[in-house]
Amino acid sequence: MDLVWLDEMSALAVKWGITAIGGLALIILGFLVARGVRGTLAHALRRVRLDGELVDLLSSLAYYLTISVVVIAAFGVMGIETASLITILGTCTLAIGLALQGSLSNFASGIMLFMFRPFRKNDFIETGDYLGKVAEIGVFSTKIDSQQNVRVDIPNAYISQRPLLNWSRNGACRLDLVVEVAINSDLAKVKQAIADALTTDERVRQDPSPFIGIENFGDSSALFVIRPYCTTADYWVLKFELPELIKRAVESVGATMPTPQREILLVNNEGVPAG
Repeated sequence: MDLVWLDEMSALAVKWGITAIGGLALIILGFLVARGVRGTLAHALRRVRLDGELVDLLSSLAYYLTISVVVIAAFGVMGIETASLITILGTCTLAIGLALQGSLSNFASGIMLFMFRPFRKNDFIETGDYLGKVAEIGVFSTKIDSQQNVRVDIPNAYISQRPLLNWSRNGACRLDLVVEVAINSDLAKVKQAIADALTTDERVRQDPSPFIGIENFGDSSALFVIRPYCTTADYWVLKFELPELIKRAVESVGATMPTPQREILLVNNEGVPAG
């Protein structure tokens, strides 16, 4: 009787041993296949010139997804019920997805930013309430350095849901300046003096050439509109320096800026102007 029990246990052990070895072999093979999938996918994505961080992310996702499938298949080979395991895994995935809904939204937005590339590192962008130079583009957030030299970490979902201004994409941006000149000035000379002054600053681009024109006339002034182009890096410096340069140019041809004037009429008690 003991021998029969021993024979049954031996047969069962051999059966389970073979099954376990088969499952283990499948897992080892799965890891090798997963590494091959990751390497092949990474190579293919680099050939289409995707960002390196996005390539690493997608290839890693493919790697772990392959391993998950292989592990479940190995459990099936070893005789372990996988239906309940898949159900539990799906339930956990759903729960994690609901808990990380905001993060997944940022992740999806990050993928879109990597794919469509509305901006790149070192571009100067404006989105929502934020304006600054892009320091880093991440999967979940984008970091920019503001004009106050403050590092701002912006969620990618915030960027994808708002208009985006890329000040660096076209290579040059335009300043809009306005100056009032006394209406009795020689306006043609004023216009030429402003144009000549703009050529003296190398940061002001001559292609496209600056636009200078009179937008309107006031009671005692002509309203000049001046629109020069410059690089994004020089924009804010010129925005505060050019008005002074233009003022000197206007004064160099004898023109002046109009000053507010008021005429005060004094009357006596009888309503007659005082002499």
